Amino acid sequence: MLKKISLFLLVLIMAVGMFFNCQAVNDSGSSSGAAGGTTGGTAGVISATKIWTFESDAIYGTTSPVPAGAYDDLTFVDGTTVRDLSARTADVDGVTYNFTNRLRLQKTGSTTAKAIKISVSGPCTIFIAVNSGSSTLGITRDLTVSNGTTTIKTFTLNDASNDPLVAVTPITVDSYDYTGGATDLYFYTAQTSGAVSLYLLEVKFGGSSASSTSAVSSSSSSEAASSSSSEAASSSSSEAASSSSTTSNISFTVSGTVIDNGSTTGTSTDITVTPSYTGDITSGLNVVSAGKIVSSDAGTGDSLYFIGNSLTGDFTLSALVTVTTTQGSSTRNGLMIRNTLDPQSQYAMIDVRGATASLGVRTESRGLVSGAVGTSSATTTAPYYLKLVKVGQVITTSFSTDGATWTVHKTYDFSSGATYTPFDSTFYLGFCAESGSLTKLGATTFTNITITQ
Repeated sequence: MLKKISLFLLVLIMAVGMFFNCQAVNDSGSSSGAAGGTTGGTAGVISATKIWTFESDAIYGTTSPVPAGAYDDLTFVDGTTVRDLSARTADVDGVTYNFTNRLRLQKTGSTTAKAIKISVSGPCTIFIAVNSGSSTLGITRDLTVSNGTTTIKTFTLNDASNDPLVAVTPITVDSYDYTGGATDLYFYTAQTSGAVSLYLLEVKFGGSSASSTSAVSSSSSSEAASSSSSEAASSSSSEAASSSSTTSNISFTVSGTVIDNGSTTGTSTDITVTPSYTGDITSGLNVVSAGKIVSSDAGTGDSLYFIGNSLTGDFTLSALVTVTTTQGSSTRNGLMIRNTLDPQSQYAMIDVRGATASLGVRTESRGLVSGAVGTSSATTTAPYYLKLVKVGQVITTSFSTDGATWTVHKTYDFSSGATYTPFDSTFYLGFCAESGSLTKLGATTFTNITITQ
């Protein structure tokens, strides 16, 4: 009898132990994987590099929120969905990603609604790949980062209406160096119109960011490179960023300037978008262009993006010019010498014409301040190597298809006469980039750049 009672008590103790063990497991926060094979979804403090993407995960409907625990260390506050889309490509932190899904953050988000949250242990670099989540054009979109009480970063996104490829919003790739202590970080869009689509979120420890904002079109894996700038649409507003390099026998530092004739009389108005560039003379320049040189009429100033700097003396500048996107049929992207950065300054340039350069090359000049622009075109085929040479006050333009055999196109003598005014001893040399539109951006690259004196 005693043996039976002992056996009964032993079984009872084992059963109670199994009950409390199971209860402890259930209370530990582990959860079954979400649909599509996503992982456990435990939320912890992040102290090592972690990347979240959504391209291989389940689609959680167009209105259904993402279930709790769908992604490890990523908390969904409210109102987020994962949706599919046509494939897009972006380079983030040195890695090329092919996105097929996106996390959609709805408008009017905050730290308590329509947001995602992560917890970090301290200083880190945050990388994002994000763009507009709405087809509505002309709306400034942003992604806010908050520590729960204070906004610590606002990422400004590429506007769909300013996309270098019409009707396709480019992905914004950007980064932010968080320097504070352990905290929760919330990501949401506070705007009242239009959602945003998050393709990638990366938290990186042990190094600061070296990346700059860039835009990648969904219909091309090539970057229409862009860097953050704060230029106002003024007659001559200089870009904060600059690039320096040495090629051939001179050191030449370039920076971007918006030249805008909005304050002058003529048929153009202010450039309303922000052009930008990345790269330098050695590695090449990737330019997001804007503006439109309106006509040959006297008194009509220039609207364009100029990447260059001041220089003295004679020079030879050559480059391979590739125009990938324009918003007009007869645009100008090429090599330019200007006396000043005023929209009415005298200048000479040689450029590639049109979006696919089907119109060949063109040389043009304004010989007098506020004077008329004269143009001369030549039929040639890609690739388009251009050359600009200054000897004294004589400017010569040439073009080539191989960079070795050159055809002289035009020669201008700015030394004297009723139609030309000499360049000052210090003038401006660089690259002209225009999109053919004052409200939409284009894309041009300048490579194989050589400058000698």
